[in-house]
Amino acid sequence: MRKLIANVLIPIILILTVFAPLTIGNTSVFAEGVGVVLSSSHSNIEAGGSFSVTASATTQLPIGNYVVEITYDPNLVRYDGFSDLVGMSLVDDNPRDGNIRVVATGSEVNASNLCKFNFTAIKSGEVKFTVIDAEVASETPPAGSSASISIIPPKSGNANLASLAVDQGTLRPSFSPGTQNYTLPVAMGVSQINITAKAEDSKALSVQVSGNTGLRDGANTIKIVVTAENGSTKTYTITANRTGPTPTPAPTPTPEPTPTPPPSVDVDGSAFSIVELPEEVEVPAGFYEAAIEINGNMVTAWKSTRGGMILLYLSNEGPESGFYFYDEESGSFYRFAQLTVPGALFTRIPAEENIELPEGFVEARITIDGEHFDCWRYYSEDDEENESDLYLLYLMSEQGDKGFYLYQKSTRLIFPYEATKIKADPTPTPIPTPEATPTPVPEPESESPFANPFFISTLILAAITAILTGLLVWLTVRNRGGGGPKGPTDPDSEGMFQENVHVKPPKIRRVD
Repeated sequence: MRKLIANVLIPIILILTVFAPLTIGNTSVFAEGVGVVLSSSHSNIEAGGSFSVTASATTQLPIGNYVVEITYDPNLVRYDGFSDLVGMSLVDDNPRDGNIRVVATGSEVNASNLCKFNFTAIKSGEVKFTVIDAEVASETPPAGSSASISIIPPKSGNANLASLAVDQGTLRPSFSPGTQNYTLPVAMGVSQINITAKAEDSKALSVQVSGNTGLRDGANTIKIVVTAENGSTKTYTITANRTGPTPTPAPTPTPEPTPTPPPSVDVDGSAFSIVELPEEVEVPAGFYEAAIEINGNMVTAWKSTRGGMILLYLSNEGPESGFYFYDEESGSFYRFAQLTVPGALFTRIPAEENIELPEGFVEARITIDGEHFDCWRYYSEDDEENESDLYLLYLMSEQGDKGFYLYQKSTRLIFPYEATKIKADPTPTPIPTPEATPTPVPEPESESPFANPFFISTLILAAITAILTGLLVWLTVRNRGGGGPKGPTDPDSEGMFQENVHVKPPKIRRVD
């Protein structure tokens, strides 16, 4: 009997073992291997921080729809929204206090992560998220999966001081947690100040003091830096003023005058500045330094020892810079120039307004030693073919005499005009019929031709020439007569007087 039972039961058990799985089907087998689990982005977070909770299937499978419903404590967190992680279309997002149910559907996709719930921590405590219902690919996994997060209080940002004290002097103003800057008078010789500072928040990370040692005379900066629990800082500053030895008062420096721009003047329509004499320029002979006032400004000038002339040095940053005569009455300027001839020096000056120009002269301009002179040229009918080289200049001599002078361009000689006769042609001037002698009028001594050294030199040279000429004639006559002089009846003497003897005067060389 036992053998029969064994022979019958064993085959039946084998058959059930083989075909039992075929009778169960795919759905029940599949459902038993699927679950929905929750995971959090943070294990703990400060109040005020944001985090997320993700719902995922335990295995990856084709998903065409899903349903996830969770619960939480709304007193600890705030729901901020939902994010699909499969690519489904949201059918329903129905948040209620402490409960969220999400329904999504779409095309079938192989995935494991389903959705993400976003929250903000609002209060410290332990918050738990639990799946109370789920459906994945039309299957219902078991509920009960959960995730927890610890919400901790936020770190303090309080970096205030509760107290601040010093062992030298008195803080000004008195300490207050909201006041960050103080001054502290310190006695002479104090090199260190002990600072006692206490943070207002017991969770503050540190209170650091610097600059309270090695004090010097004058201002010293001391800093107290408080670092709060959350890492923020606040700095309190004490300016310690240490008294030093009383210094000997230094003499008050005399303020330097503000430089005044050089006065500007007009010279023939061009602007010039009155400037100090450059180092490389020498003052002309016969002038001494003086100070005069022009346009309300005191300027350096040079006055002539004779003639009453005033020189100023004018500059226009160009070649026209140099000495200029200044007429105080008219306020006009005239370029300074000197004319040097053998043995004498003349200065060009402007002709006086009331002076009478001699007849026989026309206006001209001549260049002498590179300087242009406005002058007058002698003119006669004979000069139409050959221009005269006689020019009339208005000059001042070294003695201070002012007047007209004749300048001969070819010889570079100068003669006072009053002492020179100019012949228009070679015909001798007829002797005029004597008239009643007028009462002589005395002339100024400065205008006498004998006061001029050139006139005297000319007379001396003429006398020497006459003497030499007479001596030459005497020697010639003596040589012809054989020694002694002969009377008028002497034939040799008669022949000598009858001959047309021409004696050539010796050449007189001009010495420059």
